[in-house]
Amino acid sequence: MASITLEGIDKIYPDGTHAVRDLDLAVADGELVVLLGPSGCGKSTLLRLIAGLEPLSSGTVHIGNRCVNGEPPDRRDVAMVFQNYALYGHMTVRGNIGFPLRMRGVARDERRKRVAEISAMLELDDVLDARPGTLSGGQQQRVAMGRALVRHPAAFLLDEPLSNLDARLRTHVREELRRIQRQLGVTTVHVTHDQVEALSLGDRVAVMRDGRLQQYAPGQELYERPANTFVAAFLGHPGMNLFEAAMAAPSGDGSMAVSVPGLADPLPVGIDGTVRDERLTAGAAIFVGIRPEDVELVGNDQAGVPGTIEAVEELGSERVIHVALPFATVDLTRSADSTAPGLLAARLDRQHRAPQLGARVAIRLPKGALRLFDRQGRAIDLP
Repeated sequence: MASITLEGIDKIYPDGTHAVRDLDLAVADGELVVLLGPSGCGKSTLLRLIAGLEPLSSGTVHIGNRCVNGEPPDRRDVAMVFQNYALYGHMTVRGNIGFPLRMRGVARDERRKRVAEISAMLELDDVLDARPGTLSGGQQQRVAMGRALVRHPAAFLLDEPLSNLDARLRTHVREELRRIQRQLGVTTVHVTHDQVEALSLGDRVAVMRDGRLQQYAPGQELYERPANTFVAAFLGHPGMNLFEAAMAAPSGDGSMAVSVPGLADPLPVGIDGTVRDERLTAGAAIFVGIRPEDVELVGNDQAGVPGTIEAVEELGSERVIHVALPFATVDLTRSADSTAPGLLAARLDRQHRAPQLGARVAIRLPKGALRLFDRQGRAIDLP
């Protein structure tokens, strides 16, 4: 097994597309790292650069202690699962899974044993003698995964391997993939656009946007302490609510608040006046964020921000309501940042009575749950 180290990675295609920009990333030996981001962010390109399927424009790739720049894929000792399967159509499922072992001269009995273990895990026992062309898309993807899992390479590179599986099997294979990765201790880089998959699988998650690394940390840290507004809004279903504000003058007790256009009273943010950060001076323009689960729905007779329920999403164990407020929210996950029509999402558990569309409500934004970002989108870390 081996670590993977990327330094100063750039990829520019002949048409001028800058797919990956000055990216540094270190994957420890035995670690499972997930590359997460929207379509077109460069995550699959980065995986192909590691595998040697694309030439670098600049930078270095190390697998273990060896710089592999310029080496072909077959000399990098990596196993890759593609989103488009890439199976051998003339071979049976058994032959496809066992092919890497046969090419390496593994004894027939050992090949049979490993193929049997992998096929049982991926629920392929009934189709071992079938050819890929007769299988469903989900079955073909499982065969492709089995072909990578059956060998012991220096690293696994997985390009959205679960995307064509149904929900039940995706959960099962995800759990098995994690179990096998831990058992083998093989270094793994996994690409996905699925947040649940990323947070449940990854030891660490690298969030990408427009070819740049936005944040690299354990999943829970990404969610609780996003480095910028893009990560804050991208992670979560729905993502963090964001709105524009300006720092207000400290109150008499030294605590700080923000002024929000459309609200008559300043909004406390849980910071005392001893915090020294030029971005927190009175009048400084900032973004304020709060997760939907931290928004509190209170009675109309209680102190809170008044609003109207515009939409309700029933999600089984919980529901998400979208409340129209007297101030605008912003969407910073788009390439062109935009202002939304004042809708704020709140996640409620089933204990709350189902709210009615058009109902007048009041919400409370607890000061301990608010996150602050400067106007460049960078998080303002608070004590």
